[in-house]
Amino acid sequence: MCHRLLLVLPFFFVFFSSLSEICEGQGTYVVITNGLGPNIDLTLHCNFKEKDLGVQVLHHNETFGFRFKPNVLDTKLLFCSFQWGQSDLHSFDIYKTEDKCLYCQWRITTAGPCFFNQDTSLYDICYQWK
Repeated sequence: MCHRLLLVLPFFFVFFSSLSEICEGQGTYVVITNGLGPNIDLTLHCNFKEKDLGVQVLHHNETFGFRFKPNVLDTKLLFCSFQWGQSDLHSFDIYKTEDKCLYCQWRITTAGPCFFNQDTSLYDICYQWK
């Protein structure tokens, strides 16, 4: 019985990994917008565990977006650091596998990051900086 299970496990791993590619289509798209206010540039730096997306500077209302393909068997965590003017460096987990959004839109404010709510069409799911 154990031998059969060991033979079947690799199949399930390959199947579910392939299924995530099919179900996700082109993958997950994350968009970050500078909502700090006029004349305040946002410097951001985002990283996956295995990939550094580099430093970006966004002027007011500018966006930075990227696409990736999450794997249902893998835990994806995308964290970003944010800074503007003479502010402290702020960080936030901008994407976690359990979020399950395909088009994840964030607006960065001085109070914290706000997620776009599909139900209200507003950036009204907000978090405070730690």
